[in-house]
Amino acid sequence: MTKKKSNSSASYKKDLDSLFSNDGQVPDRFKDLLGSVTPDEDSEEGIWRAWVNEITATKDFREYVKAMTKFVKKKQAFPDTEDFLIRCLDHPSEKVYGACLKHIVDLFKRRGFERCSPIQNRMTTLRSLSEYPSTFELLDQIEELIKNKE
Repeated sequence: MTKKKSNSSASYKKDLDSLFSNDGQVPDRFKDLLGSVTPDEDSEEGIWRAWVNEITATKDFREYVKAMTKFVKKKQAFPDTEDFLIRCLDHPSEKVYGACLKHIVDLFKRRGFERCSPIQNRMTTLRSLSEYPSTFELLDQIEELIKNKE
């Protein structure tokens, strides 16, 4: 009996971890629960989520650049999805990836960042492309946060 309860607890914990991870997958046991808290499509949050989903689904790089540029110009809040943020670091505009870096620093401080390697892999390139002192400060902060995580 104890073994079954332990497995059940482990399964529930695994589903909770999956729910709050950045992979966007909702475990079956939580789909009904989350359906009741999903914002209306025509609400401000619903429109924002649709926009984020559209950007995430964009495969063509030129279309992605246009969509992300518009997203940042409209001063939209970045999602906490690590894949979304990491992809944004490949954007050619320093204003766009600088805004993303600012959000990454905030996310690190709020709850941490799991996938640090893709960010570290982009640091040299971002430093070589950057001109603004504020961008270099953000890159320094991120490097320090990653170092402290290890």
